[in-house]
Amino acid sequence: MTAERVVLDSKPRNDVRGCAIELAAVTRHYGAGPEAPGLHGIDLRIRAGEFVAITGPSGSGKTTLLNLIGGLDVPDSGSVRVGSLDLTTARPAELASFRLRQVGIVFQSYALIPELTVFNNVALPALLAGVSGKQLTARVGELLSGVGLAGAGERRPHQLSGGERQRVAIARALVNRPALIVADEPTGNLDSAGGSAVLELLAGANKSGMTLVLVSHDRDVAARAGRQVTIIDGRLG
Repeated sequence: MTAERVVLDSKPRNDVRGCAIELAAVTRHYGAGPEAPGLHGIDLRIRAGEFVAITGPSGSGKTTLLNLIGGLDVPDSGSVRVGSLDLTTARPAELASFRLRQVGIVFQSYALIPELTVFNNVALPALLAGVSGKQLTARVGELLSGVGLAGAGERRPHQLSGGERQRVAIARALVNRPALIVADEPTGNLDSAGGSAVLELLAGANKSGMTLVLVSHDRDVAARAGRQVTIIDGRLG
């Protein structure tokens, strides 16, 4: 598996392209008091097309930060802006559209739907975005071929290895051609060979122009990024 295989005509086409991600004075607490677990006064800028790895000890706030960037959570105070959209003031419909069309999310647990085939797991976001017919079939086939799973479309998640399931999750994240990919410990459940293949896929998507923000506790994984951001006790290190 090589990064070069993930060309997939996947250049970002959404309005997040060419715009920075900016977090200003962001706090997100889980409990009472200024020292409650969470994030404390985070200021962070990420350039469009950048590959950034977020590192830090367990419980330091890495996943919380990723969820804020991906529009899965909102801060208690401060602002999170991705491109022209301020996620902290956006209407629910705007946030839903952002999560569907402009960001691809790769979960550590894969988050595949067990009842659906591989093809339908990958196709689901595109179906929700209104893509269907030959266009959808071609797009999903292209992605599955690109991640090394051509011919696996009728299999179910339980019939796949962990590395294969994560590759399906990456294909699903790419199906709507997002400008931003956020990935939470995408190699954490994989052996070294599977983790290396998944990292190559994500790096290949980044080379095609997508912004990639990745959380990892693995130093070797983080070293692949163009920049590392460390969080310790909810603050940038």
